[in-house]
Amino acid sequence: MTRKMAIIGLIMVCGTGTYAQGRVTFMPFEPFYGVDAQVFSPDPGSPGVEEQGNTAAQNEATGNGTSGVTYAGTPIGGSSYTGTTPVSFSGLGASLYTYGNLFTAELYALSTTTSQSIPPGATLASLSPLTQYQSTFATSSAQFGPGYFDEPNPIPDLGIPGTGYIGSGGKFQTGPAYLGNNAAAAVVAWFNGGGQFSTLAAAQAAGVPWGQSAIFEINNLAEPASVMTQDNNGFPTPPQVAAPFLEGVSDGTYTCLQSFSLTESPELNASQVPEPSTIALAIIGASAFLFRRRKNTIPKGSNNPAQGCEERATLG
Repeated sequence: MTRKMAIIGLIMVCGTGTYAQGRVTFMPFEPFYGVDAQVFSPDPGSPGVEEQGNTAAQNEATGNGTSGVTYAGTPIGGSSYTGTTPVSFSGLGASLYTYGNLFTAELYALSTTTSQSIPPGATLASLSPLTQYQSTFATSSAQFGPGYFDEPNPIPDLGIPGTGYIGSGGKFQTGPAYLGNNAAAAVVAWFNGGGQFSTLAAAQAAGVPWGQSAIFEINNLAEPASVMTQDNNGFPTPPQVAAPFLEGVSDGTYTCLQSFSLTESPELNASQVPEPSTIALAIIGASAFLFRRRKNTIPKGSNNPAQGCEERATLG
C-alpha cells in the first residue's frame, strides 16, 4: 500500500510539473519597483464618478513624475470592524470606510504571451478573477496603513492561466516549453458587507460600492512555488524565478498598479433617505391623530344621528 501511494505521489508531482502557471506578488506597496497604490472612498461631491491614477506624492516617491490625481475621498481602512455581521452599507454612515476588513481587493488578469502589450480594447470584462490573489484592507497603521490592501499568502499559488511553462511530460524531455510570462491585469475592490459579498459580481448585483484600477501590464511572471518542472534528465526541479510585483512594460511604456477610488450607485444614495414604508406609516399616524381630534369635537351625550352622520361624512 505504501509503495502504491508513493507511485501515485510521484505521478502527481510529474503531472503537476507539466503545467506551471506564472505567479505574481500581490502587494500594493513596493516603491523601489514603482508600485505605491491606495484605494480611496468615493468623492463625497461626486460619489458616482470613479477616479484612477496615483497622487502627486506617490508619483514623486516612486520616480513616476511630480503630478497626479487629487482624491476627495479618504484611504479605505485603518481600523477593524468588530460589530455584528453581515453589515448594511447604509448602516454605518461616514465611519464605513474606516473598516478595512469590510472591503476586499482582488487581482483580475489575462495572459498576453505574444508580446509585452495590453490587448487593444482590453476592459475588466476581458480579464478573469484570480481568487488566490484576494485580500482585505489594512485594519491598523501597521505594515502599509489605510488605503492599502494586505498581502495574501496563497497556498497553493496557482498563478495566472496561460502563462508560465509546460513540459512535454516525457522522461527525457529537452526542457519545459515556454508559454510566456506577460499578463494584462487590474485590481478591483468592493464592499464585502462582513462576508455577504465574496465576489465582485455579487457586490455589483447588490449595488454596493466598488471600483477598479486602470489596466496595466505585468512582466516576468514566475513559476508557482507549489509546482516543479523537470530538468533534461526528467528529474523535478524547484522554481528558479522570483515572483514579480504589480508592474511591467507595455509597448515600451512603464506600467504598474495605480491608485483608484470606489463609486456609490444612485440607488445607494437614495436608500439613505426614509423608505416609502416609513413615510406611509407617518401619514397613517397623522391621519389617525386628526381623525381622533375631529371626533372629539362632537358634544358629549349628543343623540342626534344626523349630526353623527354629518361628522362622518365630513371626515370621509
